Amino acid sequence: MRLAALVHSAWKELADVVALMRLEERYHLEHARAWFQRMAGGASATARDRLATGLTAAVGEAMAVFEPIAGEEALVQEGVLPRPSEDLLSQWIAEIGAELEAASLDFVLERHASLGELVPTGSGEMQGETALAPPGIGHREGRWVHDGGFVGAGGRRGRHSDDFEPLWEEMTSLYRAHPGARW
Repeated sequence: MRLAALVHSAWKELADVVALMRLEERYHLEHARAWFQRMAGGASATARDRLATGLTAAVGEAMAVFEPIAGEEALVQEGVLPRPSEDLLSQWIAEIGAELEAASLDFVLERHASLGELVPTGSGEMQGETALAPPGIGHREGRWVHDGGFVGAGGRRGRHSDDFEPLWEEMTSLYRAHPGARW
């Protein structure tokens, strides 16, 4: 959703890079959907239950991707961000809700887990800020919607769960191994 919106950014360099990223993203989305359909439609009740348990735990984390960024209002007004994060969250919940309903797994949204305890990273102490809590999710008028907004501070303000560090290390290892490299 975010990449689809950023293709329309007023910042041409960003829009151009995102257009290339979307080509790669399409492959990953097709692959993920194929695996989701296999797991959701499989004959094993145990496997389906495990999928539902994993999705329930992941929904809150996935929603955190839509935490508003600092200065977002100005970036939207300038056209750098074509749409606010809240609009993207609304679209994501509606689309993911429809896909989960089609697989009879929409109950996952009603019982999604919270983000858990978020802790400060090396970017500094986050004293005085509440850990991020994503909005709730409800079903109204045949559509999945978010209830309320984000409360507290999350990853966009340097707060991450303990399991973030190994992911960050892995995802940035090549960049850190070759300082100054041009990609």
